[in-house]
Amino acid sequence: MAADADGNFVVVWSGYLQDGSNAGVFGQRFDASGARQGGEFRVNSYTTAAQFLPAVSSSAHGSFVVIWRSYKQDGSEYGVFGQRFDASGAVQGGEFRVNTFTTGSQRYSAVASSPDGDFVVVWDGYHDSGTLGVFGQRYGDIIFQDGFLSGDLSRWSSASTDGSDLSVSGAAGLAGTVLGLQAFVNDTNSLFVQDDTPNAESRYRARFYFDTNGFDPGETQSHFRTRILIANGSGFRVITIVLKRQLGAYSVEARVRRNDGTRADTGFLPISDGPHFIEFDWQRATGPGTSNGALQFWIDGGSVAILSGIDNDVVPVDQTRMGALAIKTGAAGTLFFDQFESRSDRLIGPE
Repeated sequence: MAADADGNFVVVWSGYLQDGSNAGVFGQRFDASGARQGGEFRVNSYTTAAQFLPAVSSSAHGSFVVIWRSYKQDGSEYGVFGQRFDASGAVQGGEFRVNTFTTGSQRYSAVASSPDGDFVVVWDGYHDSGTLGVFGQRYGDIIFQDGFLSGDLSRWSSASTDGSDLSVSGAAGLAGTVLGLQAFVNDTNSLFVQDDTPNAESRYRARFYFDTNGFDPGETQSHFRTRILIANGSGFRVITIVLKRQLGAYSVEARVRRNDGTRADTGFLPISDGPHFIEFDWQRATGPGTSNGALQFWIDGGSVAILSGIDNDVVPVDQTRMGALAIKTGAAGTLFFDQFESRSDRLIGPE
């Protein structure tokens, strides 16, 4: 059992034949009064043979992680596996293997969480020396950080640079850094960095700094908008941040895709021509018909919009692009980006 700071708690156990194959791991959430929250749920997605001896740990704000021992799943006797959940009980990412060394048995395990959701798993098992020992693995809430201070784009999964139009530059360093991302727009080719780290995320937060720097999306040709961030899933745009300039005035908007392909949006919110930082917290609906998806949107640390009641349970987030996207004719200028960070749960805030 594990409890959060408000007294809400979750209980986990192993159930014989309940998942259709020997033992499985199951859980139930409760509020502080002991009333059930939602229904009993299966923790393990891999159901072959036995998954048992679970342990659970909770953050202060209610997200939790469950670990357990699984037979033959890592290819050699027992391995240690885990699954993360948000405070509503929704799965965060996919089931993961904790142990990297898989020869022999990795067995009795324990887990502990920090108040903000980072956690550590320890277990006993055999290592490459052939001796039995106690091992550990730390995990954090962070999904990805940009790595621009390395002077290149190597931390990103890929990039569309259009020659040297997208590059790391000292001029683009924002929020006190010495290097950031510079997108020099001189044609209609999209310029972006791409992160493939997200793993079927049902909750996805991202924060980044950007500077409009006088950028023109093509006003004289009635082109007012440029996408500056897209979070994708299964080939669909799940979240979009749009920069607009009209009559020389700038604004930004966040859009969220619904299951039927329509979108909910915040409307355009005015910003000045200069540096800003944006953060959003996107949540996928917990199941068909629940329509409890949501997005909260911050500009420069202030919450400016909340979208709720969204029917968006079908598509999770598994990829993000940041830069100058969907560029139209007449667009010109240079956009700066910096301090991109994504997490699965916790507020990021200013750098």
